[in-house]
Amino acid sequence: MSKSPRNARVTTEDEFLKVLSVARTAAAKVDGYLTDKECHMLVLMAVCPTVAGEVLEIGSFKGLSTVLLATALESTNDPRLHACDPWAAIEAFGATMMTNDETFHTFQESLAKTGVSDRVTIHRAFSSDLAPKWNRPLRLLWIDGDHSVSGAKKDFENFSKHVVPGGIVAFHDVMHFHPGPSQVFATRVLLSDEWGACGICGSIGWAQKVRDRSEVLQNRDLKLRLLRRLMPLVDSTAFEKPLTGIHKLRFKLRRSFVPRSAPKYSDFSSLVGYRAAG
Repeated sequence: MSKSPRNARVTTEDEFLKVLSVARTAAAKVDGYLTDKECHMLVLMAVCPTVAGEVLEIGSFKGLSTVLLATALESTNDPRLHACDPWAAIEAFGATMMTNDETFHTFQESLAKTGVSDRVTIHRAFSSDLAPKWNRPLRLLWIDGDHSVSGAKKDFENFSKHVVPGGIVAFHDVMHFHPGPSQVFATRVLLSDEWGACGICGSIGWAQKVRDRSEVLQNRDLKLRLLRRLMPLVDSTAFEKPLTGIHKLRFKLRRSFVPRSAPKYSDFSSLVGYRAAG
């Protein structure tokens, strides 16, 4: 079994909550779209380096999740974050944020005013252009880019192969009307024997790449329970058709049955087999 990296500093619930508070304070200076639960989950994944490897963010916008991750990573032995975004106006199903040079400048300002610029490696490129050049092992892959089915699928296929066994992949907006994150998370992660421990927090769907076959069987019931709750949402957004009227109300009702509370540090670290070194 892969060992956790040495000298990880967060070892208790109280230490995690302190890091979370610092990260939220920094993030409060940045525009963006993350709920309290999602902030909690991002910081939690950042401070639990289950294996050695890089942290890659696909889709950065104005830098909210970037600042959260970079601030939290300061409490680990791998403080650098890779952020990939083209900051270029593109059309995609469900897209509500058009990015450009002005947005990129805002992103840079977000990093500067929160003091994390020196901890973020910026890749101003489409993720599909970065993919052929990427050859580093990943311990955390955060996917928040193109929310179309084809876009989310490409990001997952291009980069999940670099996630080290024991590492984690996470998608934003698996609980929203965008079809890509929910469909890819359900069909390519929950239905795959390559991924084990998993959960949904807020609108973040995450899963851990298995180290061996025993983890598949150990987490089988957890995955199937989550899949059964999530599939009605996948059905609602199938074929990338925007939801309106009664269909939108039905989606919200179905969403209410999906468990998505924020896990405690102790529960999450136990689920993913994380043991911080002293």
